[in-house]
Amino acid sequence: SLQTGETARVFTGPMAPLTSICLSPDGKLLFAGCWDKAIWSWDTATGQPRQKYEGHADFVRSVTSARLLGDDLLISGGADAQILVFNIASGERLETFKGHSRGIQDLVLDPESEGTQPTVFSAGSDREIRQFSIFGGGSTTDPLLPHDTSVYKLFFDNDGDLWTASADKTAKCLVRQDGWKANLTLEHPDFVRDVVVHETGGWVVTACRDEEVRVWNRSVRVSPFSSV
Repeated sequence: SLQTGETARVFTGPMAPLTSICLSPDGKLLFAGCWDKAIWSWDTATGQPRQKYEGHADFVRSVTSARLLGDDLLISGGADAQILVFNIASGERLETFKGHSRGIQDLVLDPESEGTQPTVFSAGSDREIRQFSIFGGGSTTDPLLPHDTSVYKLFFDNDGDLWTASADKTAKCLVRQDGWKANLTLEHPDFVRDVVVHETGGWVVTACRDEEVRVWNRSVRVSPFSSV
């Protein structure tokens, strides 16, 4: 409860660490990727376990969901370097995408692709950012290589540009209209583990392995390690 700070419900079942969570498109199910190579699900209203989604050969690192072309889909990325697509209702695995040489760190759907050719962007430990067409049979382009090493997080802003966080100690903004070239690089003293954009305030917020959260003014070119 945000009002009281008390725990409202506990979802139990997995006996191994959980790495990532997401809600179903209608908000009725909670999904969690687990070290046991499965994706667990629960009813959000009752907390009761629902079906498990299996198919990864190593632990699940990222999960996301979307309603695409009339179907509710669950998309997962694993340490096995695979991306799996499941039909949420039936549990059927619809697609298996390969292309990364090392584990998947994060997944995000391209918000400008959902109506025509839904595409998921994946971040890998191999430093690659790849694009996979959900209904088109796999990778659509050559990988993006904006970083020197692992990419941990991806975030699309309201302009459709892609923000990235990496173990090379930077967060970057990749501009869609410029072929995904970086027009802004935010330098950090250690690995950058997450990045989000607050559109109303004009802020970029980053989480760094040095245990600090930095808030950057998006409208100005800030110097390395400075924050607002």
